[in-house]
Formats: sequence, structure tokens, C-alpha cells
Amino acid sequence: MKNAMLAIVFACSVSGAVVMAADEPAAEKLELKDGSTLYLHPDGTGRMVDEHGKTMAMRDGEEMQLADGRVMMMKNKKVWVSYGPPGKGGSVLTND
Repeated sequence: MKNAMLAIVFACSVSGAVVMAADEPAAEKLELKDGSTLYLHPDGTGRMVDEHGKTMAMRDGEEMQLADGRVMMMKNKKVWVSYGPPGKGGSVLTND
């Protein structure tokens, strides 16, 4: 009886977690030039993983070049996109 109750509680908790995960919007997947991947969330935050799926640290001001040539950087835990020629362009927050 005790095992049956634990199984029911576990099944309910797992199904609740699946429903909560379905409500979360999907992150945009961006391939970087060095082979790593940047996941950009709708709120402007991001996370980066290497080619093996291991999470990488992102420091403020570190530029990340995408496979298509665009340059992005982290600043205050948000992802910014550079535009224009290097040194003369500007940058904008990605969720604007």
C-alpha cells in the first residue's frame, strides 16, 4: 500500500513538471563560429554550451561571433547584438 501511494505521488509530480515545462517558451538556438551553441531566451538572457553539451561560463563584455558573422556579447546577464562596422556601430538589447 505504501509503495502504491508513493508511485501515485511520483506520477502526479512528474506530470505536473511536464505541464510546467510546456508553458515555458522555447529558446532560440544560435550556432557560434567556434562550434559552441548559444541559447537565447525570450527575456534576453542566454546560456552557452560547448560542442559536447557542457555549460560554458559567459563573462560580461566577451564577444561571441555567430556562424553567420554577427557579433553578440553578454552585459549584465543579457545578450546584446552589435551592428555596423567594428568600432563605429552600436549595440542593442536582443529582446527589444
